Amino acid sequence: MIAPAPRGAEEINDQEGSWTAEDDTAYQAYAEQGAQTPSAEDKSSSISGETSDVSSQETTDTNTTEQETAQADSEPMTPDQLTDKEILGRSYPVRQMVKEANNQRMKLIEGAKMAWTNLKETPKLLRLNFRNWLADGRVARQNKRYEDAVKKTGEDSRLAQRRRSKLEAAKKHKESISKDRDTQEETMLARERTVGENAEQRRNENIKELADRAVDAKARKALRHELREQGASRREVREILAGIPDE
Repeated sequence: MIAPAPRGAEEINDQEGSWTAEDDTAYQAYAEQGAQTPSAEDKSSSISGETSDVSSQETTDTNTTEQETAQADSEPMTPDQLTDKEILGRSYPVRQMVKEANNQRMKLIEGAKMAWTNLKETPKLLRLNFRNWLADGRVARQNKRYEDAVKKTGEDSRLAQRRRSKLEAAKKHKESISKDRDTQEETMLARERTVGENAEQRRNENIKELADRAVDAKARKALRHELREQGASRREVREILAGIPDE
């Protein structure tokens, strides 16, 4: 877009005669600059386009988050993620409390025994760690001596062969110590895992026992109501229920 000429240019030329060729060149440069400069409408349209892009991106992120949340809520929870009360509901609340307290008591006892045993074996583990550190230093020294011998006399020299045999012996010794240390660490960690696994096993057994009792109690209750509706007396109901074995 070429900007219009300034008003009164002809009058200025006629009256003062000051409009020269240099002024024409400057005016043309001004007009070209005005054509290249974006208008306010273009700026506003670009800003609105960027704003719409940001809004659409935010909307997409929000929808994705909502879909992930809905999917997580729709997935069924595993028994490990449920508490005893969520599994059993209001069935046998006192028994639940007593069995859970007993489970925690047994866990504390086993944990104390495990901690005492690991404490007694801690000096052995520290000694193995120290020996492993010494073996690392020995291997490093033998390796350096072997490399020096190879540089000076070559790999086939008697000195290089002797130092290579010492390096291999040092590596075997270090591997033996590292194996003993790893075995000791795994033994101590296994004791800790056993305590938690035993507690979880007792919890599952308690839940299964109480859940089976709840199912049996509901079945007996339903049978009792059915017999009462059929006209059986309370004594007959008790005798019939007593003849049903507890499974």
